[in-house]
Amino acid sequence: MANSKPIDIQHNHVIVSAGETVAAGYVGLLAKVDGLYEILPGGVERKLYNSNAGMLDDISFEFRDIGDGTAILYVLDIKASFAYTILSAVLACDADTITGAAIKINGTAVTSLSSVTVTTTTTETAATALNVVALDDKVTITGTGLTGSAAALFGKLKIQRNG
Repeated sequence: MANSKPIDIQHNHVIVSAGETVAAGYVGLLAKVDGLYEILPGGVERKLYNSNAGMLDDISFEFRDIGDGTAILYVLDIKASFAYTILSAVLACDADTITGAAIKINGTAVTSLSSVTVTTTTTETAATALNVVALDDKVTITGTGLTGSAAALFGKLKIQRNG
């Protein structure tokens, strides 16, 4: 057998680590597992499952280099590893106010998260449209201005993984 790791047989399925191989015909089905697909004898791929679809998650962030009067641009997700929907943004700063904060997907502002005023009070704002992130999309937060002495921006995006 090409696989030197233990093989676990559960409910008539062979369970192996991604990329590990099992001798063709072993238990009559599985030849190789590659990520979310099993490759059957003859090279036919079959999707195993849709992992975590519908699962709620957070993208948390903290930026501590905001300068007085300076516009901000921070990357929250450089290249999405899976599709998801942004449900809301929870934002606060350490002092005074950041104006015009916007969550953007590939440069397009998420509706209702396009001009948020951020203060020292933690506030959650729901996303209402243009909030679906596709595989490989880039998500950023921008801000047009700073009033006073805010030096830090704290927050998270509440997301739901898509199928």
